[in-house]
Amino acid sequence: NELVTQFVLQSAVLWESFRNDLILAYIEMMPTRALTSLEERVKKSVEAKFGKRTRRALTFSRPRNLSRTTLISFLDHRGWNISSNNAEKFSTKTSDLLASRFARKFALDSGDSEFFDYVVSLRNFLSHYSSGSRGELQNAIDSLAESINDPLKARLGMIGKYLKTDGGTGVSRAVFIVERIKEIAGNL
Repeated sequence: NELVTQFVLQSAVLWESFRNDLILAYIEMMPTRALTSLEERVKKSVEAKFGKRTRRALTFSRPRNLSRTTLISFLDHRGWNISSNNAEKFSTKTSDLLASRFARKFALDSGDSEFFDYVVSLRNFLSHYSSGSRGELQNAIDSLAESINDPLKARLGMIGKYLKTDGGTGVSRAVFIVERIKEIAGNL
C-alpha cells in the first residue's frame, strides 16, 4: 500500500511542478502579458494603500533581458510556485499571465477541471493524512460528475486499497490517475 501511495503522491507533485515550469516557459517566450498583469496588480495595491495620486505617480521600468531568476522573483516572490490549488484559479491565473495563444490551452473542460481539483485534494491527503484533508478528498470524489472521471468514484476506505483497485478501466486507479495527468499535460 505504501508503494502505490508514494507513486501517486510523487506523480501529483511532479504534475504540479510541471505546470509551474510550463507556465514559466510560456512567459519567458512572451513576457509582456505577465509583466503588464504584475504592473496592474502593484498599482492597484498602491492605490488601495496610498490613493490614486500615488498610483499615478508610479512608473515602471521593465528589464530588457528578463532572466528566469528575475521572472520568478517578480511572479513568485514568496518562493512557492505559480501554480494554483484549484482549476478555476489556475485558469484565471494563466489568463492573467500568459499571451492568449498559450492561455487558451489552460482553459480546461469540466472533466479536466474536476480531475485537477481531485488531484490537488489527493496530493494534500497523501502528504499528511489529516482527517480534514481526507474529508476534502472524499468531497472531491463525491463532486466528480463527468463520466471520464467515473473510475475514481468510490467510498474512501484505506487509501492504498482505493488506489490499487480497478475503477472499471482494466487498470488500477493509480495508473488511471497518472494516465489522466499525462493526457491533460499533453494538451497544454
